[in-house]
Amino acid sequence: MVMEELQGEPILLHALPTLLRLSESQHANLRADAAHYLGLCGTNAARPRLQELLDDEHPDVREIAADSLQEID
Repeated sequence: MVMEELQGEPILLHALPTLLRLSESQHANLRADAAHYLGLCGTNAARPRLQELLDDEHPDVREIAADSLQEID
């Protein structure tokens, strides 16, 4: 099953702590993926970390964080 198919499902909330840790990776691709999946979780608990990622050094991470915040809204 593709993660996007689980968007907004409560089961994704179990992944939240892991995704938050991955969003702090030194690798931009992991931070970007984590930001995307945090948006799929659809929870306000992800909002603070996504807002921090808006200032990430990598433009892809910033863009995905912004898109993910819109998904939560």
